[in-house]
Amino acid sequence: MSDEMFAEIEAARARVDAQIAEAEQRRSAMDQLAGEVKELSASARSARGEVTATALPGGKVTAVQFSDAALSLGPGALSRLATSTIAQAQHEAAFAAVERTAQLLGDDSPFVHELRARMHESFPAADNGIQLG
Repeated sequence: MSDEMFAEIEAARARVDAQIAEAEQRRSAMDQLAGEVKELSASARSARGEVTATALPGGKVTAVQFSDAALSLGPGALSRLATSTIAQAQHEAAFAAVERTAQLLGDDSPFVHELRARMHESFPAADNGIQLG
């Protein structure tokens, strides 16, 4: 085996080692992300505070609270307000997860682009004066 051929093999091995190291770093970042996303939640509150909702990034609602002011609303108005407040909490939780993913993997990551598109489709923002918190 010539010295030149041996050098080419070593260079190829070094490139493979670098790719493996990069993949291991991405895997570690994904493990970290999975742990962090489990801890994320977001809350939203209706403009006058009648309804507050908390949700997880996958859409699970963990709390819905009604203030005394909610009692003055009719059933239809309260239902619409609760639904839109819950939707906003879900949207905020989903996009908190997207933003954390972008911080770890980079905003130009194909995974981040795909996740952001899926979250826009699954959890569109409610445009109704909902306050975040």
